[in-house]
Amino acid sequence: MDDIRALSAQLAQDPQSLVFLRLGEALRRKGQLEAALRVAMNGLERHPHLADAHDLYARILTDKHDYERAFDEWDMAVRIAPHHTGALKGLAHLPPLHLPPPHLPPRRRTAAGSMKRESSPDWKERTKGCCSLTAPGECSVER
Repeated sequence: MDDIRALSAQLAQDPQSLVFLRLGEALRRKGQLEAALRVAMNGLERHPHLADAHDLYARILTDKHDYERAFDEWDMAVRIAPHHTGALKGLAHLPPLHLPPPHLPPRRRTAAGSMKRESSPDWKERTKGCCSLTAPGECSVER
């Protein structure tokens, strides 16, 4: 708990500091997921191109069983840093049935920080008649 207080004080003193990564991880390990989530999201707002920030956010989301958003964050981390070990491990350990169908449009972060699927003109046509995937390979939509 003293580590969390010390890290919180450091972050308060310098909000641009990367100490949010250590603080968020410490909170996550203590099971304080909501606090960890806030720290990670604030860190991502300040450092949107930092793969470690996306990795931290994804680990917290995984602990909250939000696998689709965790996938999106690890995917972003790998796009930023293709050999990011934490993101690659995270992607490898996600439950396969929770991955988003590959024919859905990509998700993007909105100004408010939430994720939203992009829409393309042909997206509805390509997915017309598609059932919800329950297992890999069950969708007949061409990709």
